[in-house]
Amino acid sequence: MFSEQIEERIVGIALKNPNLADDPDFKSRYFMGERVRAIAEALCVLPTEKRSLANIWNELDNGYNQHNYPISYDDLVALEELIAGQASFYRDLQVVKRNYLENALQQAMVNYSQNRSQDHLDKVSSIIEALNTINTCDSGELTVASQEFSDQLAGKGPKAIKTLPKLDVLFNGGLSGAKLIALGARPGLGKTAFGLNLVQAILANNAEVHVDYFSLEMSKLEIFKRLISLQTQIPHSHLINPANCKLDRIKLEQAQEQILASNLQVYDSLRTLGSILAVIQAHASQYRQQYVVFIDYLGLITLDQQYQLDRYLLVSEITRQLKMCTLDYQVPIIMLSQLNRAVESRLNKAPQLADLRESGSIEQDANLVAFLYRPEKDLHKVNLIIRKNREGCLGELTFKFKGETMTFE
Repeated sequence: MFSEQIEERIVGIALKNPNLADDPDFKSRYFMGERVRAIAEALCVLPTEKRSLANIWNELDNGYNQHNYPISYDDLVALEELIAGQASFYRDLQVVKRNYLENALQQAMVNYSQNRSQDHLDKVSSIIEALNTINTCDSGELTVASQEFSDQLAGKGPKAIKTLPKLDVLFNGGLSGAKLIALGARPGLGKTAFGLNLVQAILANNAEVHVDYFSLEMSKLEIFKRLISLQTQIPHSHLINPANCKLDRIKLEQAQEQILASNLQVYDSLRTLGSILAVIQAHASQYRQQYVVFIDYLGLITLDQQYQLDRYLLVSEITRQLKMCTLDYQVPIIMLSQLNRAVESRLNKAPQLADLRESGSIEQDANLVAFLYRPEKDLHKVNLIIRKNREGCLGELTFKFKGETMTFE
């Protein structure tokens, strides 16, 4: 995910602290922005003691500064004056390196899908190995973590995002950043309904929070009708063809106005991981830690390139990138997922982690994994089973389910 702000911040810190450009991961080819790449290359060419703004500008003027991205001396001064500490330099540098490797991985997978040679497979494997080691290739600095902890002790840290009261107990008070949450269920058990109940609760309890809902299965109109039903408690079946039913028009209009005025955006035409991540990146930077993402659902996401690879590998790559996104941008992502059919053939039909469809990487990458499950034939009760929770306890919650309005209570 290309971020001009992150790249400019890295180069700005290096301009202010020239020795940082000697870091082995500070490579000009990692930068996607042409102007920033040119400055990074000039920094790498010059010896450490000669990396003054004047010398860097001379290097740019002598060949690196092409007409399609002119760089003035004032541009260098502006970059140097960006406010950022050295601790963020190493973290940001890993983000840029990861972006570079992920682009290289996409191209390598294209090459392998077109020609399944051992050389191409080795290239894919080597890039994946490099990606997997990125998190251990940082400075080891604890300055940022210490400051964040001090802020939390003083009550200055970001507030937890409130959801449903029962869930907030498991979330240690509410949702917070850098969490990938998987919600699984068999078709017909209410994955989307539960997700929209969470959306409604988040918007009602957190005035400043923005929610992006990526719907890969239902249209915006279908999602909107479900939200209207939740808001008004008018049966959803009456909204399928509303002109044929006697409805409280005033209540419907008020609900429409409330939904339109809320901080909710629904996307039903973004189906590739790249397009989804681009929106998340932009909004995470804009809304900071007052932002939640829903993906409905994981199995319908495709990569930007079509590869002739097993779906298992593709889903693994998708969940890995979503996990990296939560870490890089400190945003909670709730992804809905289907369970495989094996759960229906067992005597004990309570879902297990192994029932997650298509990939064990969901279990590995997610901070919390929960399943919707109806243990009895009572259509008015649905259980939520927590099978994995890195920051809290496991357990089982029982919700009353009103099928007419798809409400969980």
